[in-house]
Amino acid sequence: MLKQTLLLLLLSVIAATGTAQQPRTPNSKPKTQNSKSEAHYLQQARRILKNTPIIDTHIDFPWSLVEREEDFKPGYTALALNHPGGDFDYIRAKKGGLYGAFMSIYIPASYQKEPLGTAKAVADSLIDMVHAIAAAYPDKFALAPKSADIERNFKKASFRYRWVWKTGRPSQR
Repeated sequence: MLKQTLLLLLLSVIAATGTAQQPRTPNSKPKTQNSKSEAHYLQQARRILKNTPIIDTHIDFPWSLVEREEDFKPGYTALALNHPGGDFDYIRAKKGGLYGAFMSIYIPASYQKEPLGTAKAVADSLIDMVHAIAAAYPDKFALAPKSADIERNFKKASFRYRWVWKTGRPSQR
């Protein structure tokens, strides 16, 4: 299983970036590369990606909007489509062959020192953000509350995502 996972990661990198250029020194002649072989592997990678969903299991997109003070401002949901200053957006995800993502609902541990209920309120607002993005762009994003939803909907055009809890304790026990 690990071998297959590593192969899929390698194939997704190949598909996203194409083939790597060989470095040259000033006095070296360009090396002739076996482009037929490279083209074959790239074609094979793309064929596998058509039948295998690539899922990123950790995207901090909601919290990154909070950190950048871009959350809940007019038009903030559009940042999910194209966010040049961020680490995630739909355009780059599709280009890289990413099919789905787990949106992390990150609550910093410092919220444990806040009044009771504050961390939960922040977590709820991040979940609301994820829902708002899916509602604003249903042709591009869709919620997948269960893992089975990702696989079942793989043949549809929408990017699937779920949210997961990460670090911190939003319940503030």
